Order: sequence, then structure tokens, then C-alpha cells
Amino acid sequence: MLEYFFQVPLVLKRLRAGASSPYIDRFAGKLKDEGDSPWTATRHLRSAVHFGHFLQLQALSVESFDDETVVEFESIARAREHSNDGNLPPY
Repeated sequence: MLEYFFQVPLVLKRLRAGASSPYIDRFAGKLKDEGDSPWTATRHLRSAVHFGHFLQLQALSVESFDDETVVEFESIARAREHSNDGNLPPY
């Protein structure tokens, strides 16, 4: 279902890697079925993939994260979004 929003093979491969990979196609289908615009859906999908990578770096599974994990991810994601600093924590 990712192919509905993304066409480049390398991008599709990257999106299907990581902790979110078992869920990402189904999530894309849900976004399409709910009528999300392509722009909105691609933002949600990329965020889900970033969260999956963050979980891997934290040695957590999708089934084991908690509210504190989400707060930490949001904090790092916001900092990365508003900065061009290459020294920000990875996710």
C-alpha cells in the first residue's frame, strides 16, 4: 500500500526497514481509506518510520514502548525539526 504514496524503490525500501516495517503498509492503507491527502499521509508515514528507528535505537519493540517513550521521541523530533545542528541526538 505504500506504493500509493511513494514510487521510488529506494524510498520504499527505507520505509519498510526498521521496527515499524511490519505495520507500515497497513498504516498506509488506513490513511488512504480514511481519505488523508497524499501530503498528510506521507508526513504521518515518515513520522511512523522515524519512530520505529527511534525504538530500535532505544532497544524497544513496538509492543513495549510507553507514554514516556513517546514524550522523549516528540522532544527529539521537535528539536530536530527546528534546528540545522548536526549534533542533535539520533533517532
